[in-house]
Amino acid sequence: PILALNDILSLGVSGVSAEREMMSLIVLQKAGRFFGIEVDEILDVLNTAENMDEGVCDRPGLLGNLMTPEEVVVVVDALHILDEFSKKHAPAGRSEVPATLRQRELKILFVEDTAFFRKHVTTVLQRAGFKVTQAFDGKQALEVLDAAATSEFDLVLSDIEMPNMNGMELVGAVRKHPRWAGVPMLALTTKFNAAHAEEGRRAGFDAYLEKLNQEILLNAIDEVMKATRTRRAG
Repeated sequence: PILALNDILSLGVSGVSAEREMMSLIVLQKAGRFFGIEVDEILDVLNTAENMDEGVCDRPGLLGNLMTPEEVVVVVDALHILDEFSKKHAPAGRSEVPATLRQRELKILFVEDTAFFRKHVTTVLQRAGFKVTQAFDGKQALEVLDAAATSEFDLVLSDIEMPNMNGMELVGAVRKHPRWAGVPMLALTTKFNAAHAEEGRRAGFDAYLEKLNQEILLNAIDEVMKATRTRRAG
């Protein structure tokens, strides 16, 4: 599918690039399916570790702004756009939330230092009906757990690469915690392969997942919570 960004964000006339010999598309993959987002023109490609200002977002589909000395860069939430498209075109009755999770109001501590992933994953979890508390790194997450009652969280979802205390250090500390040693913990990372997954499980994570696949994330939460209930019942 090709989605026109101008139409989605109500930015004016769409299809400008279609009138040229070459159409400018940003190609994304979600849940094994490719999507094209049509834009008027691609000016540059860059990577940045800068956090966004999320205070000014005047419409759905925007994440926030990156401030530079030369300009303000408005950041599009492409994954939100794909999620909305997928929901509109999903077969009747289909839900990405597993049936056994739909009636559960899980309380999740989500640990992530990058604003983009923090906002995207939090949105996915909140749409599934979960209550989400955010922490920016492992050190802050451990402080939150120290201050929380044991009934305050059902699950910890953590990034791996973070400042101050990374995900591997966090899971090691939690597994030794006098009150939180048994809490289910899922790792969510961009660096994913079999060796990393095995290392994460040895460190204490119940599952080691690749970022940006919400169907896999929700199914993993479902499986971990079912296993946790079975252990407690036994």
